Amino acid sequence: MQILWTEIAIKSLNNIFYFYDKFAGKKVAKSMVTNIINCSKTLKKHPFSGIEEPALAELNQGHRFLICGYYKVFYIMKVKKYLLQTYLIHVKIQIIHLKS
Repeated sequence: MQILWTEIAIKSLNNIFYFYDKFAGKKVAKSMVTNIINCSKTLKKHPFSGIEEPALAELNQGHRFLICGYYKVFYIMKVKKYLLQTYLIHVKIQIIHLKS
């Protein structure tokens, strides 16, 4: 199983790093990005562990996501030459609204 990062997913990671670097420092920025990368590595052993993304269901590409800390990591899986490849396509912050 291969995990491949798309250009937009890499850009998202860079944006996350720069945001935390600016507001919390390099140590926190590196920790946040490392956490997302490590979390995504679980897909090597458990590619179906993510939840299907209902908002993207109409595309019929099997979009799924993992929750990695405060972030949603979106991915799709494809089989190429008998090899399952997972494409990480986007990382975005998961906003939770709490009712008071």
